[in-house]
Amino acid sequence: MDNEVTEVLWRPSEKRSEGAAVRRFIKQINVSNVSDFHTLYQWSVRYPKLFWEACIEFLDIQFSSPARCTLEFEGDMRLARWFPGATLNFAENLLRNRSADPAIVFWGEDVSQKTLSYEELYQAVAQL
Repeated sequence: MDNEVTEVLWRPSEKRSEGAAVRRFIKQINVSNVSDFHTLYQWSVRYPKLFWEACIEFLDIQFSSPARCTLEFEGDMRLARWFPGATLNFAENLLRNRSADPAIVFWGEDVSQKTLSYEELYQAVAQL
């Protein structure tokens, strides 16, 4: 009996692909020698302050109070302090998107599916 699957059952859209997000990030940071994941990783290790500043900007993370600096450390990264002095509201950052795009997609074992949009998620949380 031949159980080989030859048909692709699902393929993520370009927008949803993890690789697409990395490519958008690389394009946004616009660093001449960063062109793929490997060179992005090398850049992030060599320039952690710039990398994390770029991440905050790319992800549009909103701080309630700003950080004094991006990174405080004295040579030992295990003792590093990231964004000291900053505070943020997780709910504010996570619920800011109010689009009709899917925020949560659930597939049950019985093949039932439930999709909750960002707007529906916001409304559900607002009712709590």
